[in-house]
Formats: sequence, C-alpha cells, structure tokens
Amino acid sequence: MARRSSAPFRPMTLPSRLILLVLLATLPAIGIQAYNDFRARQAGEARAVEEASRLLALIQDEQQRVIDGVREVLVTVAEIAPTLVGDEARCRTFLARLRRQLPRAQGIVLTDLAGVVRCASEPGLVGITIGDRPHIRMALFGQAFAIGDYVLRRTDGRAVLPFGVPFTDADGRVAGAVGIAVDAGWMRDYLARKPLPPHADLLLADRNGVLLGRFPDEESNGGPVEAAQVGKPLPSQLLSLLRAEAGGVTVIPGLDGHERIIASAPVQDPPQGLFMAVGLDRDQAMRARAAAAQRSILLLSLSTGLALAAAWFGARAFVLRPVARVRSVIERWRAGDHGARIGAQPDGTEIGHLAQTFDAMADELQTRERAREEAHAAERRMAAILASSTDAVLEFDRNGVITFANDRASVLFGGGTLSGRSYTAVLPGYAVAPFEERFRPAIDQGVPAELEVWFSATDEWHALRLFPMGDRLAVYALDVTGRKRMEEDLRRAKDQAERANRAKSRFLAAASHDLRQPVQSLFFFATALSDQMRRQPTGYATVEAMQQALEALKRLLDGLLDISKLDAGVVKPVPTVLALQPVFDRLAAEYRPQAARKGLDLRIVATGLHVRSDAMLLERILRNLLDNALRYTPGGRILLGARRCGGEVRVTVCDSGIGVPPERRDEIFEEFTQIGNPERDRERGLGLGLAIVRRLSALLEHPLTLRSELGRGSAFTVAVPRAEAPPLPAPAPKASLPRDPERPTLVLVIDDEVIILMGLRAMLEGWGYEVIAATAEEEAIGLLEKDGRRPDLVLADYRLRQGKTGPEALRAVHAHFNAAIPSIILTGDTAPERIVEAQRSGFSILHKPVSAHHLRKVVGEVGGEVSGGAPSPSLPRCAGEGAGALSTFGGSPLHLEEGEG
Repeated sequence: MARRSSAPFRPMTLPSRLILLVLLATLPAIGIQAYNDFRARQAGEARAVEEASRLLALIQDEQQRVIDGVREVLVTVAEIAPTLVGDEARCRTFLARLRRQLPRAQGIVLTDLAGVVRCASEPGLVGITIGDRPHIRMALFGQAFAIGDYVLRRTDGRAVLPFGVPFTDADGRVAGAVGIAVDAGWMRDYLARKPLPPHADLLLADRNGVLLGRFPDEESNGGPVEAAQVGKPLPSQLLSLLRAEAGGVTVIPGLDGHERIIASAPVQDPPQGLFMAVGLDRDQAMRARAAAAQRSILLLSLSTGLALAAAWFGARAFVLRPVARVRSVIERWRAGDHGARIGAQPDGTEIGHLAQTFDAMADELQTRERAREEAHAAERRMAAILASSTDAVLEFDRNGVITFANDRASVLFGGGTLSGRSYTAVLPGYAVAPFEERFRPAIDQGVPAELEVWFSATDEWHALRLFPMGDRLAVYALDVTGRKRMEEDLRRAKDQAERANRAKSRFLAAASHDLRQPVQSLFFFATALSDQMRRQPTGYATVEAMQQALEALKRLLDGLLDISKLDAGVVKPVPTVLALQPVFDRLAAEYRPQAARKGLDLRIVATGLHVRSDAMLLERILRNLLDNALRYTPGGRILLGARRCGGEVRVTVCDSGIGVPPERRDEIFEEFTQIGNPERDRERGLGLGLAIVRRLSALLEHPLTLRSELGRGSAFTVAVPRAEAPPLPAPAPKASLPRDPERPTLVLVIDDEVIILMGLRAMLEGWGYEVIAATAEEEAIGLLEKDGRRPDLVLADYRLRQGKTGPEALRAVHAHFNAAIPSIILTGDTAPERIVEAQRSGFSILHKPVSAHHLRKVVGEVGGEVSGGAPSPSLPRCAGEGAGALSTFGGSPLHLEEGEG
C-alpha cells in the first residue's frame, strides 16, 4: 500500500498565480488565432476551387465556340457536296481554298457511302478508305454532326480532333460524308490571349483516357518527362474523374505528383468526346495564407512571452512589496498597536485603495470605540432624563411585556410597578384592541404608529406614539388634552354657525312669504287701477310710479328666491348642446337699448361655437354679468365674446367700469355686497346678481374667473365645455289647447287671502276674462257646479286654509271634471323645503309677486286673445303635460328637479 507524502501543501505564490492567469488569458487568443487560420485556409481553398471552376468554364466555352464554327463549315460544304463530287478538279480547288481559310484545319474530304475519299483538299488522300473512322461512320449512319476521337499526327505528334456530317443526293438519300480534322493548337491561341495563372495547367484527353496534351507547353512545365506522357493513358485518379457522371472539383495528385485542386468535365459533358481538367497547385494557392498564419503564430508567441515577463516583474514590484507593507501594519494592529497606519498615498491602484481602506477602517474603529463609550454615558443620562420626564415613557418587548416605565408612566397607567406587566393589564379596555392592531406591525415591520387614548382616572387625553427599536418598542404618552378640548370647541362653534345659517334661511323664507302676499295684492290692484285711470294723466302717473316701486320690491324678493332655491339644491341643470350665437342675439336685443340709454357702447362678437350646458342657466349667468357691467360702467364700452381654448369655450364679459379692488374680489360674490353704492341706490342693483352667478357656475361646473383693475374695468370669464354642432331637428308641430271660441275664457282662482283674491279678480276681469273666485277647495267646486261650466285655466295659491294646499285643490277640481285642466300654482313661500314640496306636485309654479305683464302672457297663452289679451310666446308646463315643472322668477326660468307627478 502506497504511503502518502507527509510534506505539507504549499499554495502557489502570487507571481505564480499571475503567470498562470496570463497563460489562461492567452488560451482564448490562441484558440481564436487557430480558428481564424482554419477559416482562412478554408476560404483560400474555396477561392482556389472557384478559380479552377471559372477557368474550366471559360475553356469549355472556347472549345464549344470552335466546334460551332466547324459545324457551320461542314454544313455549308454538305449543302454543295452533290455538285462537287462529279467535278473532281472544281471540288479539289474549292476544298483547298477552304482549308487555307481555316488555319487549324488539317484536311477536308468528301467520301461516298463506302467511306472511300472521292475528293480532298490534299490530292494524296483521294482513294483512301476511311469509312472505319468513328466520325465518318457516325455521319454515314445518319448522325447530323459527329465528333470523332482525338488522334495524334504522325508528323509532329500533335493532337487533332476530326468532325463529320452526311450529305444527300437529289432524292434526299445519304450519298456520303464530309470530314474535317482540326488541330488542337486552338487551345494555345486562346491561352496566349488569356493565359492561365502561374501555378495552373490544363489537361486534355480523349474519351478513351489518352492524354492529348498539357497546357501551357510541356517544355515550360518540366520538359521531357511530361512530354513523354502525351499519347499515354491518364493515371487512375484522373481516369476516375473522366468516367464520372458529372463534373466537379477535387484535390488529387497531378501528373507531376504534386497535390492539385482540379476542376474536371467528363466526356459526356458538352463538347462530348473530350475530357478537360484545370488544375491549381494547392501549395502555391495556399502559400500566402500559410505565411500569414506563421507570422500570426510568431507574434502571438512573442506577445505571450512578453506578458509572462511583465507579469513576473510587475507582481514583485507592484504587488508583493505593497502587500508585505500592509501585512506588517496588520501584524502591529494584532499586537495591540491601534495607532499603526499604512499611510499610503492615493495612487489609483487596488492595493493602494486597500491600504487607504484599512487606514479608514482603523480610524472608524477608534471612532466607534469612543462613540460606544459616549453612548454608554448618554444612555445613563437618558435613563435619568426619562425617569424624571413629565411625559409617560414605556418600553415593551416583542411579547408586549413592559421592560421599562418611568415615574410618570406609573402614575398614568394605574400606579405601582409596571415592569413585567402586559399592555392588556395597563391600558383602558376599549384601547386594547386598537393598540394590538398597531403594536405588531410596529415591532415586526419597523413602522411607527400613533393612538389617542382617554384616561378616565385623570380625565386626560394622551397620544400614544409607538417607535420600534429593534426587538423592543418604545411608547411615549404625550398629553393632548388641550388640543382635544379645542377641537371640541371648534366643532360646537361650527354646529352653532350651521344652525344660525339654517335659521337665517328660514327667516328669509318666512319674511319673503309674508311680504309676497301683500305685495302681490298691490301688483294686482295697481294693474287694475292703472287700467281704470288711463284717461287721468295725474293719477295715472302716480300709479306708474307705484308700479315701478313694486317692480323694485319684486326684484329684491326674486333675488332672495333665487338664493333660496340654489341653497335648497332644487335647481337641477339640464345640459344640452347649444349654439352660443342665438343666446348672444337675445342678449343683444335686450341690453343694447339699455346700454344706449346710458351712453355705453355694447359690442357682442359673433361666434359659431357650440357648448354643452344648460341653456337657461348659462343665459342667466351672462344676463347677470351684463346687468352688473351696465350698473358699474359710467362710460365707455362693454364687450361680450367667446373664444375656444382646448376643449372648452371661454365666454367673457368685459367692461371699462370702475373695477374691483384686489382685497374685495372674493367679497363681491357674497349676498348684498356692492362697491361704490353706500346709499343703497336700488337703480344700481341689490347686490345679489354676482352671488347668483357664483352659485350657478358652481352648479354647472363652469369655472368662473375675474380679472380687474381699478379705474380701468373688469373681465368675468366662464369656462364652458366645447361641443360639436348637433344635427338640425325636424320642426315639431305647435300644440294648442282646444276650447269653445264662442264663449269667453273662464278662469278659476283659489286663494285664502281675500285681498289677493279681489285684486287678481279685478285684474283678470279688466283683461276681459270671466273669473270665478273661491277661498277653498269645497267653495270652488260648489261655484263650478252652480255655474255648470269647466274652467279653461285654474290659478291656486299654494297655502290654503285648514292645512290644505293648492296642489290638493287642483287635483280635486281635475277629479271633479275627470279631465286635466291647465293649472298654475301661485306661491310666496321661499323656504327650501316648501320649494321642493311644491316642485314635486307636478304643476307649473309662479312665485309671488308675479308681474301683471308676465301673468298676462301666461294666461293669454292658455286662453288666447280675449279683450286685448296677447298670447305669450312661452307656455309653462301644466299638470297634464308630465311630471316636470318650470319655476319662473325675475323673468328667467330655472329648471327644478323632476317631481313625482
């Protein structure tokens, strides 16, 4: 049994490893070089094969060209041969002249069917029998063009190739043959014009494998040895190429024994009967590539040697000595000399970087040691601070057990010793589950958390802040009682403000209702009085002044109603695609006369843009903005226009008025806020228009912007979504209310306020209508039964006696006649809940005070032209027309939400 060597294993030194590394690094280069040489040799051989094939193809083409020329000569002679055979002198002269014109032709003969020469270019050939020659025999037996075997001339030993064609007599039967022999010297002439490469040669042999020649001349390629091979069979390897079924390229020894790349064409390839082979000396073809490979190997070997030498000397100079220095300092460190440093300068090398890293590590270790000592001191100080802190501080382990608690924590969490207790034992019961939800993520994932807890024992709120510290969790309890009480005070103050706001809305609604009732009666009486005093100028002027005062009061009440409806949320926009130009046209027709009376230039820019919005609400916004511009523009001009900006259209109202101070640009959108009108001149508005504009723009989600400069004017811009123009709808037929044209329009009025009932009756009768007035539902039905007619229109107040409402009275009247009668509710109630309730009734609504002009339009539309009652261009929706309702105030209708019908 062999014994193992007891010598210890000696690892390789660094220089040895570097040398091995260099050797390993050169292996890919050696492999790449060898592969490149192999590929280059393959490419060289491929080029040599391609060159040999190309040369062979050129020579075959030349041979075929010579044969085609011979064919033409023979065919020409065969056509006139029957005329030449009978005239020997003429035949001999013609053939001799033809031979002189063909330098390579060795003899031209005409034979009979037995193969006997009857005429020849050389007299000595006449009478000789050549019928056994292959080319003559094939021609006599009907082959149109026969190529014979190459033969060597006895005179000079050069090869000639014979050809033959048959000729016929006058009856078209074969009468003999025409033969010609061509010297193979045509190949020398061709190679003289297009010589072969220096290391190439051409072999010619007949179909039997007899060598006919090697080109260039044998004397230039070796002398007597090669010349002696002419006329002898080819070597066996060349014979195998001759007998092959198809040509190709192969590498075999040539006639001289050297390896050649040979491209060959067997005898069956055109031209048939001749074997041709072009050979290139393989060593000569690959000589340049071999020399290049030798140079590459030499250079690679030299570079490898230089690299090994550089690795050896570099390892000793740049690795071993610096490493020895580093090792020496490390040994000093291990011996306890922590002040030892390598002190290497930055040189960009890895060992230099290692030395600097070691010095930095040594500095860091010394710094950490000092920091550790300072941290221990700081921990002692922190423990003292936490113990005396006014905030409660706790520390928990991973299981939720307290490991530290200061004095404040002991007091806050129930007193006594807290260490060793779980959080479930010290926290209030309701706070345990929320604390558990935050405890585990904080300690497992290192995520801080916070929890507010109320301690009933001290009546205090504390924010428990959880801070992860490795496998422990610190909890700081911060007193937030003051903040929580402040939040509670703020909440109570907010509730009080909201209650005050609701009380204000109820007060405005109640005041508006109580004011509207007498104001509405004043409208009716003033209208009736105006009709009666038209012929008394003094009294009529007084009535007109009274009507103007009532109109101002109406505008105030309508503005309050607008605000109430918008605050109630009952105004619901109905967005559609609309063209801006018709809206601009209506505004121009209405406001240009007013602007002209004030001496202002109102310019409205034409536009073809379409937008998506609520047509009436958008028009109401623009109307209020124009009203505002007219009131606050003492002179100059007002502009209304629209421009496209991306996917929206910005509609702007500009004026050259007094402008808005920057500090009041938000204030002007509040109710009853006006600039420069301390005397509250009602001709300059009431301060509600811009408040309504802001609410409507928010409702439609059309952003509103203001640009203004004191003394130079303001520009209000509303951004509306842009839309494409819709297709034009088919015109709808105009609906009309059928009634008996022979009797006057009968109007039923129901109102529990007698003074309003009397005023409304007087005004309607003054317009030529017949009126039945009642204060309650039962009274109205009784009067109608007594009259025996069905009313054409019913007007009813919303609030009636004994808790009844106008919609209930209208439904009773409809049920009595079992028919849907056009009906309108008159109401002075502006409370949001009353507005919603009236809307859900499904009847059309007019809010008091309604002007006599507007009421006359509505009644005239339903009743037709009666005693001067002009029909109105708009008709409010009645109960029989669906569940939707239209509320009209201030002359501009707003959509309300759909009722239940």
